[in-house]
Amino acid sequence: MSGRNDRSLLLLVGDAISETQLLISKQIVLFQAEIGGAVRQITLPLFSFLMSALFILAGLLMLLAAIVKGMALLLGSDLNASLIVGGAFATVTLVLFVAGYRMMSLSNLEPMRTQRRFARDRDAIRAN
Repeated sequence: MSGRNDRSLLLLVGDAISETQLLISKQIVLFQAEIGGAVRQITLPLFSFLMSALFILAGLLMLLAAIVKGMALLLGSDLNASLIVGGAFATVTLVLFVAGYRMMSLSNLEPMRTQRRFARDRDAIRAN
């Protein structure tokens, strides 16, 4: 009888190990799918943002050069005109950078479903 109980215990342990391996592999697949989806979700908007920033930068450089030349004619000094326009441009750039930084959220990249699933599995294991 003891040999039979030992065999049943070994079978239960073996089943528990195989089920644990299966659970972990499923969790890894879910995690990879969520990360892949998050990366795909942010790639196109980020690319569009960077390309638009490049074109806006080129346009602004042209505009700033024209403003500096116009102010230099009014002030009579290229240096003063460059400092005034550069300071204003730097201020606007800083404000836009801070606003854009606040809008970006890393919480969109968190694997929420995987975290919830791990929590449910942990609670189920503790309950047994």
